[in-house]
Amino acid sequence: MKSGLGLLVLSLRLEARTSMNSADEVLLRKILYDALILVDYSFLAPGSLAQLSAKHTKNITLGKLMVTHEAIEYFRECADHNKATTYSNAFASSSLPSELLKWIKNETGNEVTNSGPKGSSPKAFLRWMLNIENRGIRIFDEDMSKFHAKLISNNLKEDLEMLGNKGEGKTLDTDLLHIDNKTRQYWI
Repeated sequence: MKSGLGLLVLSLRLEARTSMNSADEVLLRKILYDALILVDYSFLAPGSLAQLSAKHTKNITLGKLMVTHEAIEYFRECADHNKATTYSNAFASSSLPSELLKWIKNETGNEVTNSGPKGSSPKAFLRWMLNIENRGIRIFDEDMSKFHAKLISNNLKEDLEMLGNKGEGKTLDTDLLHIDNKTRQYWI
């Protein structure tokens, strides 16, 4: 999934804007996201993934998590809350959340991950994983660094917007964000 359809969907935004109109882009996204998120593929079942190398399993699992997050956010931005809810429910009812918890606890040890994510959405899992990485424990590999940096940027912008809304009508400048890709740290 890392080198195939999953990355196609994650990078679709730039390519689709140059070659198709908005309605076609939305239709293509619905088809691809439905195929990746809503279909229960037997080769992605926990028993089948156990037969793959740890790196392939990690890339497939993280890829599906990121695609699901990207789909939910995309359809929320498009005000298609039914589709976003459908994807959220598909994620919550799949084996992916429990597999992610098990995998991360095995990788990091229980002392780091006792609390778990604050919620059951892909976004909650990604934020939890970023917090673990901020403690110095590597979860995302170099192949995922582009999406890792994008995720950090999106999360910080959201946090800054929330802080700005609390500050008596004052807003913060989100352009003051810096991400150090080598150390994977960010600051304002």
